[in-house]
Amino acid sequence: MPSRIGRTSLSEQVAAAIIEAVVAGKYVPGGLLPSEPELARLFGVSRPVIREAVRILATKGVVRSEHGRGVVVLAYSSLPLFDYLTLSAWRLRVPAYALWETRRMMDLALAEMAATRCNETDLARLRDALERMARRLREEGTHDSQADAEFHRALAAAAHNELVSVLVDSLTQLNGAVTSSFIERARRSGDLASPAMVRWPERSYVVHENIYNALTAQDVARTQDAVRAHWDQSFAMWGSQLETTMDELVGIWPPSLVEPATAGAVPTPAMANGERQASP
Repeated sequence: MPSRIGRTSLSEQVAAAIIEAVVAGKYVPGGLLPSEPELARLFGVSRPVIREAVRILATKGVVRSEHGRGVVVLAYSSLPLFDYLTLSAWRLRVPAYALWETRRMMDLALAEMAATRCNETDLARLRDALERMARRLREEGTHDSQADAEFHRALAAAAHNELVSVLVDSLTQLNGAVTSSFIERARRSGDLASPAMVRWPERSYVVHENIYNALTAQDVARTQDAVRAHWDQSFAMWGSQLETTMDELVGIWPPSLVEPATAGAVPTPAMANGERQASP
């Protein structure tokens, strides 16, 4: 890492240099960055420049300042991408069906890769999520939304393309938040007792089971057909709700998606403790 840097956009240059050091393993997740005076001396800049660089790193999800401890290097998280996707969807007034179309398109591509690349570890993770869904359905007659989301993350992991997994994780979070908002709207309107909502847990389990069985057989066409059936069912399930634009859901955004510090304020897309919500 350089001892001094140029005098243009100093804070951004410092932040970039620290990111390089994190990637290189000089600073590890859970560890601390050097103190502010030490970083200022190392880079030959003022302490205000270091403070701004740390702020930049914090907004990128690289570090977090902890009172009485220092600046902690964070483990990788897709949360910043999730936040960006959510804010973009709100500000651009993206209709929910656009998110469904994106997820469907990605899952169909993942189906082809996963069917040819999945291994026993991948299948075990998929099977675990499926068994959790089955247990909730059997014992409570309800849908295990977290297991559902985990199933889709496992499908992405089975494709063995890490960049795609990052994208799918963030989209799964956003899809889950929107679905949870739809459920809340149904609760408020009394539609939770509708035949479609009552049948949803069992029908959702069946389509996920079909995807798993097709993957186990390593049958690309069958896996894609199962994924296509899953999303066709989801489109039919939510119907006209998919015309809702994301900004219309802000007022009923699931409270569990709000950081504790912002509870009671205008909901933000930040997720506390990596919690995931309902999947389609």
